Amino acid sequence: WARDGKTIYFGSGSPGSREAEIFSIRTDGTMLTPLTRSPGRDGAPVVSPDGKLIAFNSERDGGLPQIYVMRTDGSEPRRLTEDDKAAFYNPVWSPNGKRIVYYREIRDNKDQIWTMNADGSDKKLLTNNIGHNFYPSWSSDGKRIFFTRMEGEKQELYSMKADGSDLRPVGIDTFYARQSPNGKMIAFIRGEFGKMSLWVANSDGTNSRTVLN
Repeated sequence: WARDGKTIYFGSGSPGSREAEIFSIRTDGTMLTPLTRSPGRDGAPVVSPDGKLIAFNSERDGGLPQIYVMRTDGSEPRRLTEDDKAAFYNPVWSPNGKRIVYYREIRDNKDQIWTMNADGSDKKLLTNNIGHNFYPSWSSDGKRIFFTRMEGEKQELYSMKADGSDLRPVGIDTFYARQSPNGKMIAFIRGEFGKMSLWVANSDGTNSRTVLN
């Protein structure tokens, strides 16, 4: 969403295609506008808190996905990650717009959560364990980070402080979750692709219930 609530940003591509672009559209369905025109896949757009920039991942340089930012009109794209041997996914702005959380994959079954400044500097590793750690997001106050950890077949939501300390299981089985703006609730997804359902729960993991099957 744009910060004024009037525009939606999304990635889209043809099924089976290696090409995908980022678009904007008004909430009434008008003014569909392509924002990227590059080789490979562009996706996962997220608008900065001040409404001026979009963070996204892209394969435009011909390798694995990297994280970029651009203006909300698609101009002035800048690459923030520079490791061509790793793939970078799921950039999410902190509530104050100063940091971006994401996860890094190097094909070793040890995806890890990182943060960096909004200009790409000061990259910090927050997790360092055996297993997958992915789909991070910020708490509404910016003090904690939620993410999914997969160990074996189990996928569980965890939270930690923004510096990686105070790791806690939330007690929710999910692979994707987001906290509500007031910090009281978590929306999350359960199930396999094609058989997913939408749930909500209190932020401490209690009182989970289905919203949409």
